[in-house]
Amino acid sequence: MAWALEGLEDWLKEGLAPPPAVRQATDKYRAEMDVLGSSLQARTVADPRATTPFRALYDDYVSWSQEQGEQPLGPRTFGTRLSDKGYPPATLHDGRTSARRGIRLQDTPEPSGPRSGGDEASADGKRQPFSAPWLNPRDASVEPPLRRPASARRSMKGARDIISRP
Repeated sequence: MAWALEGLEDWLKEGLAPPPAVRQATDKYRAEMDVLGSSLQARTVADPRATTPFRALYDDYVSWSQEQGEQPLGPRTFGTRLSDKGYPPATLHDGRTSARRGIRLQDTPEPSGPRSGGDEASADGKRQPFSAPWLNPRDASVEPPLRRPASARRSMKGARDIISRP
């Protein structure tokens, strides 16, 4: 009875530890079955400065899957798996386009500058903090970037109600 209790205590502390041969075979099987990993290895490059539109990544993955005779993952599962592999979601400059950071398609050029919204490199190669000169109230010579007025960004959802009122 004592050996059973000792075994239970070990199991509660450490769980069931599979032998190394089983772990290796499991890892090998998972790598072979990782269709997304194979696609990423064949068609993408990990690049910390890159931000790639999600649609471009997904379309390329679907194309690769069809060429290989595989059933592609759905877009939501694809996005979750990209996050699991270390490619976090991002949004492009327009504020609407979903993207993934740290990855680019092989047929796209390397980004020449720093990632948007981050620090900028100066001529001597040192990183300088991002600056927005139009935020300085003392410098009236610098104009802010163009932006649509808030009224233009609002939806026209209630416009019919306003127009049809007597």
